[in-house]
Amino acid sequence: LFPYTTLFRSLPPDNFQEYPDGRIAHRTSPTNMGLLLASTLTAHDLGYLSLGRMVERLEKTFDALDRLETHWGHFYNWYDTRTLEPLPPAYISTVDSGNMLGCLVALRQGMIEKAARPAIVPNLAAGLADALSLAIEAGADGARIRTILDEDGDDLAAWRGRLERLEAEAAELVESTASKPEPARVWSGRLLDQIRAHRADLDGADLSPRLHALADRADVMGRAMRFGPLYKTERNLYAIGCNLAQGRLDGSCYDLLASESALTSYLTVARGDAPRKHWFQLGRPYIKAAGQIGLISWGGTAFEYLMPRLLLKSLPNTLLAEAARTAIARQIEYGGQLGLPWGISESAFAAQHLEGDYRYQAFGAPGLGLKQGLDRDRVIAPYATAMATMVAPREAVDNLRRLAAEGGEGAYGYYEAIDYTPERLAPGQRSVVVKSYMSHHQGMSLVAVANVLLGDLMPRRFHAEPMVRAAELLLQERVPRDTPLLDVEAETAAESDEPAAAGQADRPVSASLLSRRLTTPATLAPRTHLLSNSQYHVMVTNAGSGSSACLGVDVTRWREDPNREAWGQFVYVRDASSGLFWSAGFQPVCRPADEDLIVFAVDKASFRRRDG
Repeated sequence: LFPYTTLFRSLPPDNFQEYPDGRIAHRTSPTNMGLLLASTLTAHDLGYLSLGRMVERLEKTFDALDRLETHWGHFYNWYDTRTLEPLPPAYISTVDSGNMLGCLVALRQGMIEKAARPAIVPNLAAGLADALSLAIEAGADGARIRTILDEDGDDLAAWRGRLERLEAEAAELVESTASKPEPARVWSGRLLDQIRAHRADLDGADLSPRLHALADRADVMGRAMRFGPLYKTERNLYAIGCNLAQGRLDGSCYDLLASESALTSYLTVARGDAPRKHWFQLGRPYIKAAGQIGLISWGGTAFEYLMPRLLLKSLPNTLLAEAARTAIARQIEYGGQLGLPWGISESAFAAQHLEGDYRYQAFGAPGLGLKQGLDRDRVIAPYATAMATMVAPREAVDNLRRLAAEGGEGAYGYYEAIDYTPERLAPGQRSVVVKSYMSHHQGMSLVAVANVLLGDLMPRRFHAEPMVRAAELLLQERVPRDTPLLDVEAETAAESDEPAAAGQADRPVSASLLSRRLTTPATLAPRTHLLSNSQYHVMVTNAGSGSSACLGVDVTRWREDPNREAWGQFVYVRDASSGLFWSAGFQPVCRPADEDLIVFAVDKASFRRRDG
């Protein structure tokens, strides 16, 4: 997506939607901006950008960042890329700020590293070879250029002569493709442009002062971020974010270790913004999935497990490393069970808003997340597989080939998703390709693949920062012995083995970890659910009755009478025109519904009914 950044003040648009009309989303976020910085550095690492071009792009991006309004040193959640104004409501996202900070830390070390090296790119030949391969794939004849690239000698003098010959050959290639299809012309032109940019680096001025200046700008920008206002000391957890328009923190917190927020938590502990106690306050519910031990997340998405892995070291046999391995093993297993490619994460899917933009949602693999209904959708996101190359490279490459065969590859890389959900398909249709490119998903894919090819280059830079290295002991935590496990396979098998006579209404609609889904309030005995925050305690039944107490004082009455359980707090709905009225649950009106769905989850009880 680099070509688009030049149109919007060197900031990345949120996405480019190829279908139906080639629209660009004129907004950006801290995660988008941070990953633009990281992926620009990565493009140079891979030989796609010359040093001078990389420096020029980063300087322009920092110039734009300096013009953005901030609060507590944080960037707002969304900006208009045309006006650079924050988009309402004014909001600070904790995890987006953490992502931005992590990218700034890695970028700073990358700039220091580049300043100490010669201008020639270590992977210059490989980067040019990739551009040449794309031109040849489109119909160009690049045999003579390939021969020059395969020559021995990587010293400065050898490259001066080689680049001169490459430029002459590439100029002829551009002329020879003038009548060929557009992809051949485009990639031949880009190859020539890359060669000229690398030649300019060899003949240009020393770039180390500008590289050190970029390192200083990244450091100053990162140090300005204050995470204290986002931290809830009474819970030792970070709030999801802060709504500045309302002047308050969100009520919910990031409270699981298997989360994209793990990077934010690690960084803030390393910086001293949060005590070490915060790291160990993060929940660690252990699961057994795909025959391995891991951690449960909220949504079961690849993003939750692998986003922190872009920058954090993965130490063998440690808790976070095993959690990522188990998550990908389960994703592969689930794809096999469906007979589809694997790789599920948050993504756009085959439904659109009224204005035509694709809708966006978090999807996950059942058995990895606490969220309900993970088995309802079948949306495969190629970027999840690209990130999984860091964990299972062979399996990921095979899956990427399969996704390409299913139509998942476009002009700018892999598309956002392929939607196999039956309810969103036309009769006889197998899938719908979501023809969109999300900036941060493309950026994560590039950084992940570079980590595989270049030996975890980005984590090595991130951990070169002294404050990051000082907290590495946190990453050495191992899976404890004899820990209680939530066995996904056993729960699913036990459910499928239940005799039909057990009562279909009392059986879950589908396998769902740590929850129950009932389709009737009329069970032989009340089904109960308990909820508590340690001070306020609630008991509720599948008929909608229950009791509550706060600090030992009853809030509602309760009588243990299974024949008449009309006790509790109730919500009523009345049709003003007909006078008919209902209760949200079956009790106390006891009016039967045409459809009932009662879900008892770890964090809530929900009642849904349809009448008429």
